[in-house]
Formats: sequence, C-alpha cells, structure tokens
Amino acid sequence: MRKSVLAFAAGVAVGTATVALLGSSSPANAANARPSQQERFSVLATSQHGSPVVVATGPEHALGSVQDATSKSLTLAFSNGSLTVGHKMKGNPASSFDTKTCLHTYTEHGLWKATTMTGRYHGSVGVGFYTVNVREVQCGKKPVQLYMSDTEFTGRLVN
Repeated sequence: MRKSVLAFAAGVAVGTATVALLGSSSPANAANARPSQQERFSVLATSQHGSPVVVATGPEHALGSVQDATSKSLTLAFSNGSLTVGHKMKGNPASSFDTKTCLHTYTEHGLWKATTMTGRYHGSVGVGFYTVNVREVQCGKKPVQLYMSDTEFTGRLVN
C-alpha cells in the first residue's frame, strides 16, 4: 500500500471509538457535570491533502474541522471549543490491494484519550477505542481516482 495512504491514515484517521465514562477531573467539575450521553464525532475526508470535516452528533451537535493532526494526536475544532485526542495503535494494521480493481484498503484500531480541551470542552474527560478505515483507488502511477476516509469516535464524554 502506498506510503501516502498510510501516513494520512496514521496522522488523520482515528476511527470508530467507544468511549468509557471516567468521571470528572475535580470535585468542582463533578458538581457541575452534565450527565454523560452517547456522542459521535465523525471525521470524513475525500482527499489526502484537503482538510477533513468533523460532524458531532449527540449532546454536542456541530460541524467542525481537523485543526491539527500528527501520527499520535488529532485536534477536533468547533466554534465553541476543541478537543485533542491522543491515540495509540494496538495490534497490527490490515491493508490490502486488489490488482484487478486497484482498490487499496487500510484499517487499524487502538486506544484514544482526550488530552487537551478548550472552550466548551474544557474539563471534559474521555477515553476509548478507535478504528481507522481508508479506501483508495489508484492504478500504477496514475492519479488517485477515489479516496475515502471515514473515521468516527463514538461514546461518552463527561464535561
């Protein structure tokens, strides 16, 4: 599989995550914490070079973007604040290439933890699992014909 797909997947795609409820980070936050509910952050990309879109559905319902992405963290930015999640792959990623259709696929999974929050998300706590799913159609040295990255965080946040 091409290095660019793997680099993009490692740096941006942090997929399906189930977040475990941790509790609040201080007694003051515990007194003011709203009940945790199911939350979903979907990170969608159709280009390796463009900026992915983030769609939050659940108690937080907003459209945002990926502000910063590295191989170890991802910052999801919204108009009312941002969340940075650190992630670490567990096990080995799976990739395949179909020579007849030129379809590349890449999947990985691991753990994530909210590390830095601003604005509305300040004081939030969350951890969970993630899965990355990337598909790309490219034959030989021709330009990429199709690129899709669908990444989701699903679970509970305590704020």
